[in-house]
Amino acid sequence: MKKLLLAGALMLLLAACGNEGAKEADNSMNDTDTTAEDTDENAENEGNVEEETNMDEESDTTATEEQEEDSEVAEEENSEEADSDMKTIYRNKLVDLEEELAAEEQEIGSTQRELTEFAGKSFNMWDDALNEVYAELEKQLPEKEMENLRKEQREWINIRDAKAEEEAAKYEGGSMETMQYISTQAQLTKERSYELITKYMD
Repeated sequence: MKKLLLAGALMLLLAACGNEGAKEADNSMNDTDTTAEDTDENAENEGNVEEETNMDEESDTTATEEQEEDSEVAEEENSEEADSDMKTIYRNKLVDLEEELAAEEQEIGSTQRELTEFAGKSFNMWDDALNEVYAELEKQLPEKEMENLRKEQREWINIRDAKAEEEAAKYEGGSMETMQYISTQAQLTKERSYELITKYMD
């Protein structure tokens, strides 16, 4: 009887140990499955992060390129505006000078001496204006183009003076001869000032 009880107890003990082993095996398998799932999730997350990083880098590169293009366009526009502003500034100076001389002419007397003096003053002021325009062009124009302008300007001076002599000859020997010579010089110098601005400050 004792042997039977002992044998039964031993069987129960073995059965209990077998159940514990099965549970541990199941738990081990579950842990393995969980670890595999976690590994897959981590790999997927890393892939998503890398993809997002690449997208961010591409976005940053595109933004930088767009900023560089915008900067270049802005510089070109500013350069064009600067040239246009310079042209406007000098043209306005000539307009102001013309208005100033026109107003002063209304106030001078009618004697030949006063008219001749005004013609001389007018010529000097237009000559100064022309020289100012010319000096600005020396800063702006390429050397080759400026060299051509110097040659052209020397030829123009000869033409201007020849034209002034021609106009003065109409009054040769008269009191208006000198005034006509200077007045013609002043008029042609004024026209040349506008011409240089229009032709070379575009």
